[in-house]
Amino acid sequence: MKIKPLLAILLSTTALASGDLITGLTVESATTGLNPEMGPEKAINGFGLDGDVPSLTSSHREQFSSNWWSGWSGDVTEWQITIDLGANYDLTETHIWNYRENCCAGRGLSSVEIYVSPDENEDNLVKLITDGTGEHDNDDGGFSFPQAPTGGDYLGFDLDVSSVTNAALLDNVRLFRIDGGSSLHGGGQVHGGLAEIQFDGVPASVGPEDLAFEIIPLGDTLTFSWAGKDGRLYDLVSSTNLSTPPGEWSIYEGNSNIVGSILTEVPFDGNTRFFALIEKNAQ
Repeated sequence: MKIKPLLAILLSTTALASGDLITGLTVESATTGLNPEMGPEKAINGFGLDGDVPSLTSSHREQFSSNWWSGWSGDVTEWQITIDLGANYDLTETHIWNYRENCCAGRGLSSVEIYVSPDENEDNLVKLITDGTGEHDNDDGGFSFPQAPTGGDYLGFDLDVSSVTNAALLDNVRLFRIDGGSSLHGGGQVHGGLAEIQFDGVPASVGPEDLAFEIIPLGDTLTFSWAGKDGRLYDLVSSTNLSTPPGEWSIYEGNSNIVGSILTEVPFDGNTRFFALIEKNAQ
């Protein structure tokens, strides 16, 4: 089963300016440290934020077990964390909380490289290159993260990607990797970690290889058409928001297992709604 790119139907007076919190993140791969309480899942599951749930705006508390940390010793000289967004997204915001512990904020990340991939294959990861003019740029074409405070509220920071020279890579992202570098702690040993990272985005835009999918509003009905493939079935799915991945959206008005390429006169409730096609296996 293949989810075709999302097309947003905006039948309201407000344009879509930004996305929503991307849910359903998983860790594709990561360096793991000696302490099982500080595994890489802690970087994406919201533990330590308000209510211990993912968010783009919460303060992160100081607690060692609410962080991911790559290790304790100089044995860890190379490390990374690669996050699977669960579907392809055009990223509009990456929000980061650096390592947050009242004794040891120096364990957080400092100079890092960031890679993205449009699919689930880590071999296709490509480095984001910065030109040195952004707020979070380092001297090597990568990024530098500010250290978290020890004490008080900590709301994290929006990663500044305004200086990325290959910014098109931030569209149609499936994997997101942070690689290498750290703050130094404990006599110069190399290690590092994060309290949390979360993403804001919209499902990826249509590319030239994708189905031509047209939606025409006509009063209280919609007309859909697309260039379906022989022997394929399609589900038309819909959501009133972008906080749930398209693969978890509801079948729209019972329109599942559609044969062919044109569907007409679908009832419409008049609200802003988002649609996707799911291309299924041959009949």
